[in-house]
Amino acid sequence: MKRKLFITFLAFVLTLLICFPLKTNADEKLTLRKLQANYDAEKSKFDDNQKQINLTQSEINAKRNRITRLKNEMAAISKEVETLNAEIEEYKVNIKGKIIQSKNLIEQLQVTEKSDMYYDYIYNADSVSDMVYRSAVIKEIVDYNDKVVSTLNTMIEDNKKREEEIAKRKVEIDKLDSELNQQVVSLGEEKAKLTVGGVSIAKQMQNIESKIKYYKSRGCKLDDVIGVDCDKASSGPVRRPTQQGYVTQNNILYSDGYFHRGLDIGSKRGKNEKIYPVADGTIQGVEYDLYGALMVRIDHIINGKHYTSLYAHMSRFAPNIYKGKKVTSNDYIGYMGNTGKSTGIHLHVEMYDCWLYSDSKCLKWSKYTSYALQRYRSGYNVRKMIPVTSGLYNTWYTR
Repeated sequence: MKRKLFITFLAFVLTLLICFPLKTNADEKLTLRKLQANYDAEKSKFDDNQKQINLTQSEINAKRNRITRLKNEMAAISKEVETLNAEIEEYKVNIKGKIIQSKNLIEQLQVTEKSDMYYDYIYNADSVSDMVYRSAVIKEIVDYNDKVVSTLNTMIEDNKKREEEIAKRKVEIDKLDSELNQQVVSLGEEKAKLTVGGVSIAKQMQNIESKIKYYKSRGCKLDDVIGVDCDKASSGPVRRPTQQGYVTQNNILYSDGYFHRGLDIGSKRGKNEKIYPVADGTIQGVEYDLYGALMVRIDHIINGKHYTSLYAHMSRFAPNIYKGKKVTSNDYIGYMGNTGKSTGIHLHVEMYDCWLYSDSKCLKWSKYTSYALQRYRSGYNVRKMIPVTSGLYNTWYTR
């Protein structure tokens, strides 16, 4: 029974291994093919980012055009209101004139004296029949004036209704204009974020591309394992980064969640203390960090594994250092300092087992920082990698 159970378990394990093979160290080996795949992935993100920026800009342009059309409509209806008001005033004057004219004619019709002289005086008529004819004409004129006055009053009412419609439209336009302007602001903020993201992606692409060119120049082929099949480097032992110094802060995760990724090292020599690589390697960055600290970044191959070391807060760089330069642990790269976010003259040094901006697990800064925390939680510590003295403020005098 036990034998059957063991055979069944063994078959299950073999099935798992076939379906889900274990990841070997070879999977982590860096090749030009993997670098190119990383570059292509970042390029695809960059293209998508640019496409989104263009779409966002198109939306912004469309909304700005609509705002312009609304402003033109507002100007047109404002002009129409002026015209309507002018027409209303003109209609009122015409109404007043017609009313006065009708009143005068009616007064003439009310005359009942039968004197031929009076008829002639009022109507300029030669006889009663002529007077009757002239009276009928006057009545027609009065009726016509009444119709004109009624028509003018209707036109005034129509103008007032149009003014009310225009007033409502103005409210609608003001509301729509406000909404569109807010949307333009939001789209502008979205575009700004996309642009910053695009710059970050472009920088990663540039880093990967420069490495591809460098390793090609070193004779590496597409599937050569870098550091093994080509660009072989012997890093030698890991050493201290200063001739004299002491640790002031450990690589530690504090209870409040703050993670100090490296070691802080001070020296009585202050800004006169030279900084050296902890091992032989290739400089991959001579730059400023987000807070303005002078920083050097070096890639190493130690015992066939990839490492990146960072050196921050320098007061100045050493002369003739540049990206792509091969250095040994004897080549100084700068001087201890206090640049960037720092509370005193010191060196902040990090060293983790991946190549920043190259290895998939450290392809981005955010991935690198997450990986560093993950490695720390699994027992990795920068202090174990760099042979500093024990405790804090215990000075060493040799590298």
